[in-house]
Amino acid sequence: MASSHGVRDIEGEGVGGKPAQGGSVIDRELGATFSLPIAGYSFTESEAALLRDAENLTTEKCMARYGIEYSAGSVSDQDPPADRRYGLSSFSEAKKYGYHMPPTPSFEEESVSGEVEALLYGTSASGKFRGQDVPVNGCAGEGVEKLRAKGQPQLGAQAAGMIAKESFIESMESVPVREAMRVWSICMRNKGYRYESPLEAMADQRFLGDEVSAVEKRTARADLECKDESRLPEVWFVSEREVQRRMIKDHSELLDELQETHDLRLRLARKVLSSPKGCPVTAGHR
Repeated sequence: MASSHGVRDIEGEGVGGKPAQGGSVIDRELGATFSLPIAGYSFTESEAALLRDAENLTTEKCMARYGIEYSAGSVSDQDPPADRRYGLSSFSEAKKYGYHMPPTPSFEEESVSGEVEALLYGTSASGKFRGQDVPVNGCAGEGVEKLRAKGQPQLGAQAAGMIAKESFIESMESVPVREAMRVWSICMRNKGYRYESPLEAMADQRFLGDEVSAVEKRTARADLECKDESRLPEVWFVSEREVQRRMIKDHSELLDELQETHDLRLRLARKVLSSPKGCPVTAGHR
């Protein structure tokens, strides 16, 4: 079902009924992906961090039971890349990387011996560590398992994934999006580039190598300028939002079960983080 919104019909409309930010219906902090309705059935960035912290603490406590002082490590501070659900969306990224993705944040993990690594991941053939039984999949596995809700609704997760995928495809074929893409394509042609859609531009074979060329950067900048002129991301967002609302209504029971499971996992995580950490014993493995 195509959205009834036209290219001109989105002016001033905001996400969730809020005023639009700078004429855009997309939340600039979240981007399109995490502003769409189905994102309400995923963990937010802060919730994912909460779960990760609880998993890490559980892992560290498990290691301490065996006399090992261990730090789960952390992701280095770096801004996440701009959302690319509807193609390139950041002028600063286009200037530096063209269509290439920015470097991913590095993960810093404590260096451990082979024996300790076997405890961490449960890879010992004997299933023991210094004579003691090791949890299935090691202490890292225990960290994950303790936050796993029993009988997690796989069908709910599958429904959410299906909606995220199918809504994108269906909305891309809607009349408003096709018209906005036509305007975008004409704009690009006027700048000397021939692409039918931003997705085609991103997939240009010339831009898939390791190096970022000056041509790629110029094309990426033109892409964004034409997105501004056509308002393609906003039009696409509105169309996909309407498709998702319908799909969510059709799968509400499964998605409600998924949300209940997420709420339970967050409660478990908060309980883990509120418990005393204890004092692990250093085993002198460094």
